[in-house]
Amino acid sequence: MDEEQYGINYWYKRKISNVNYTGLAKIMKKYKRTGGLLRLPFIQKVLEQPFLTTDLISKLVKECETTIEAVFPAEEDAEREKEAKEAITVAGEGIFRNTVAALLTMQEIRRGSSTETLLSLPPLNLRDSKLIHSVLLSSPISIL
Repeated sequence: MDEEQYGINYWYKRKISNVNYTGLAKIMKKYKRTGGLLRLPFIQKVLEQPFLTTDLISKLVKECETTIEAVFPAEEDAEREKEAKEAITVAGEGIFRNTVAALLTMQEIRRGSSTETLLSLPPLNLRDSKLIHSVLLSSPISIL
């Protein structure tokens, strides 16, 4: 069972206990005026039964919630850390791909043209040009 199911089960148990206790109280009020002879033996039998008061149920639920919070947040924290690392990795890959795309764009812009002037940029000679092109092959969007 997961945390949510535990909470629902305890909530139902608490509600059922409240209903049982309320029902018993109403029955006892009804017989208070009419069933004097019946009331005393019945009350003695009821007092021997393992009824739980709402205070005790509430206390047990709080203890259980504390225990669950002590156990499950460790898993949630580990899951959050894993998601954060994955997000950083994905962001890093995106930054790397954008950088490679920018370098290729600069290389294309600086390629020699037939209309060179003094203001034209010199050619960009990247030492690892083939490596950069191979990195982009795994990208779903071709920038070549």
